[in-house]
Amino acid sequence: MIVGAVFAAGAAFAQDIPPQPDPMASMHGMDHDSMPGMDHSSMPGMDHGAMGGMVMNSPEVGMAGVSGARGFYPYERDASGSSWQPDASPRTGLRLPRGAWLLTFSSTLEAGYARVAGFQTTQQGFTSGIITAAARRDFANMDVLQFRLRLRPNTPVASTFANPRDRQTPSAIASELSASYSHRLNFTDTVFAYAAVVGQPAYGPPVYFDRLSAGDSPLAPIFVQRPEVAEAAAGVLTGGWVHGDWKLEGSGFKGRFPEPNRLATPDINSWSVRVSVNPTKTLALQTSWATLFSPNPLLPTINPSTWSASAIYTRPLGTVGWWSSTAAFNRITARQLASAMNGWLVESAVSDGGAWTGFVRAEEGDVRALTSPRVPVQTVRKLSFGAIHDWNVRQHAKLGLGALYALGGPPPAVRSAYGPSPGGAMVFLRLKLG
Repeated sequence: MIVGAVFAAGAAFAQDIPPQPDPMASMHGMDHDSMPGMDHSSMPGMDHGAMGGMVMNSPEVGMAGVSGARGFYPYERDASGSSWQPDASPRTGLRLPRGAWLLTFSSTLEAGYARVAGFQTTQQGFTSGIITAAARRDFANMDVLQFRLRLRPNTPVASTFANPRDRQTPSAIASELSASYSHRLNFTDTVFAYAAVVGQPAYGPPVYFDRLSAGDSPLAPIFVQRPEVAEAAAGVLTGGWVHGDWKLEGSGFKGRFPEPNRLATPDINSWSVRVSVNPTKTLALQTSWATLFSPNPLLPTINPSTWSASAIYTRPLGTVGWWSSTAAFNRITARQLASAMNGWLVESAVSDGGAWTGFVRAEEGDVRALTSPRVPVQTVRKLSFGAIHDWNVRQHAKLGLGALYALGGPPPAVRSAYGPSPGGAMVFLRLKLG
């Protein structure tokens, strides 16, 4: 019912909204200095240095005509939570000015069929997606207030073998419910605060469905988004400082694994720190650390520490195409673990900007559960690849048909039961609005 209503509302929304003009287009070719009789400096009430986040002819203004929500950098840099992606990342979605507010909306909804071969053959349907709505207000002093809501109408998806840690698990439908406020100290420095009932703390790269290199695949990574609370934690408070292309931030959040009712007790008991830098328009780097307090209620004495590092590279291809790649590493340690749990991935996607997008991911991770900390290392490897073709069905809507195939390498202890390389395939339909 919920997914059907969202489909219907989103399609009507995309049909009824007329195309929005480029706010910069009408200013091309205008020479303000040559207009006789006009003294711009004497116009009362106009502050040309703070036009709702818009600064003409400035590299800090993105293609949307606004700067970032938490600093004087391109709008395209902002990703999930308070994370960054490369400035060259294309942004889609409806942008609707409403008085002093800028409203944005986008959604990606998928439904498909998966078949997994191995110890036993599994066949099942699935749904996945992400729906994002945001409201932003820019003030005359260049401060920015933003609210964001993200919904994920997901069901489980079987992976290449039946280890429970190698499955996409259903999460609460609310993936982010947040507010942020940034204060511009000058054109180089900004301080900000981010608060979320559900949201992403300052840990790791953008979540996989927000990464351009992963967003077209409905299959979640095995390991690198662990701990699971790094994707959507209940109760997040983040404070940060942006200096040019550098960002330092820290979060307090609830460090428990996702619960059936994650909003019941959003107490803050864990912390994280992240350092990010975008040295060029095509590159985003981050490293982060976190300590979780009793993430598993069944083992309350285990307080793991985690470390993450990642690099995202995105560059345009031609006029509308793009290529994006991500390399990421994650490490979990705890006093009770026999050894550290490590994981890495390398993923890439390329698009002509119109009809076709192809994607591939190689990954490896230790999938030991913290409920069994003394068991030996269980290394899992997976290679997945696929493609999707999109058709424009309305001005702000695309319908896509995609497929992917995955090969998995199970741990040696169960390899004889599952076979050396169990595989799985998916076909899926996708509707993109915005």
